[in-house]
Amino acid sequence: MNLEQIDLIELPATCPCCGSEFDDYEHKLRGPYKGSPYLYICNQCWKKSFFFFPDKTRVSDGFRDPLETLIGNGNQNLSGKVVREVPKTATQAMSKTMRIHLTDRLTVDAEVRFIPLNELSLDPTNARLRHLNGIVKDRDIEAFLLEQPEVKELYREILWAKGIREPLVVDSKGVVREGNERLVCLRRLSEEAHNGEISDVSENQFDRPQCLVLPKDIAERDIAIYVAGIHVKGKAKWRAINQAAYLYDLSTKYGMSHEEIRKAVGIAKKTIQTTFSSYGATKAYAEKHPDDKKWPQKYSYYYELFKNEKLRGWAAKNDNLQLFGELIYREKIPKGAYVRNFKTLIDDQEKFQKFLTVSKTEAKSILDSVDPSQVGSLKAIVKAIDTLQKFPRAELRTIAADTDKWRVIETLQKELESFIQDARSMKTTP
Repeated sequence: MNLEQIDLIELPATCPCCGSEFDDYEHKLRGPYKGSPYLYICNQCWKKSFFFFPDKTRVSDGFRDPLETLIGNGNQNLSGKVVREVPKTATQAMSKTMRIHLTDRLTVDAEVRFIPLNELSLDPTNARLRHLNGIVKDRDIEAFLLEQPEVKELYREILWAKGIREPLVVDSKGVVREGNERLVCLRRLSEEAHNGEISDVSENQFDRPQCLVLPKDIAERDIAIYVAGIHVKGKAKWRAINQAAYLYDLSTKYGMSHEEIRKAVGIAKKTIQTTFSSYGATKAYAEKHPDDKKWPQKYSYYYELFKNEKLRGWAAKNDNLQLFGELIYREKIPKGAYVRNFKTLIDDQEKFQKFLTVSKTEAKSILDSVDPSQVGSLKAIVKAIDTLQKFPRAELRTIAADTDKWRVIETLQKELESFIQDARSMKTTP
């Protein structure tokens, strides 16, 4: 196969899936793959279990590379490296299915298919729609999702890549159980491509996305557990209240205990308990204040309340939980993070009583006064501390192995030591 046969003038410099530059190692170029999501792809992305390519061989736990991808004439690829040809029997014998681990007890073979958009429908039970007064029509769901900031960003990513990077997970009726956001983006892009609004793609570029079709006899409970693993603890997390609603369903709709949810989703039992308490209180707030159209955002306030032992105890006394809801409704608490200041404020009854009576602007000043770290330049330091605490430790291994990246860590250490030394020199001894 040569360049003329694949209708290309030159090879791409970067992987269209992950954006990494092609090299001779983890990101070496593979392809071409006509009829696949990407004509060319890097070796690392090729290994992803959800992609089907004709030179993958089925094994019990997914796919593996039988030899090397033949992408050049004879035994040479387009980069000049010597490779070995894939035996035809390995490719011809492969079934177009992919193994999906739905739960700890259930693994299924999903059929890999390219399905026309008009045969796919959105999932009306999607957690993002739980709080939207019963939106169930497909077009209404699509209109809502397309207005979400994260979906607009996803639209741009799919446009840039000329397709989706992960297949949609579809049930036997064509309902997309995982990938609703990708589906609405593809619909919009398909419409624009057919209208000639996208200049560098064919009009049918987005019309037949790659899908994994689940077998007919899969129980709803098992699908729910699978989706929760992706959007609660996995790679594509929903907003906190959507996660809470979904976990709540696992308990109330599918009868799962806290321990079962913990094992299935991989979150601590204490977190589950806090989530349920917060979600229940948020729903009660919405029922009492139906005019607050932004009530889902109040979930973060209640989560901050219930995750702190002291505040949780305060809320359990008298009518304090109801009072807390009124303070939220009257905008005395600007955002959820300010609830953390409550554990100091409630100890100062004089200040707390004043907080209850003043305007929302004065109330914010009082909340700031009980936590000096939220005022002025200290706020930047607190943010830096939070960033370090949340930094994924797994990435440190990669940083430690890279000389240039490690210099950043050394610079951080020197700056911190100098900063602390300066601060100590200015500290007066009482």
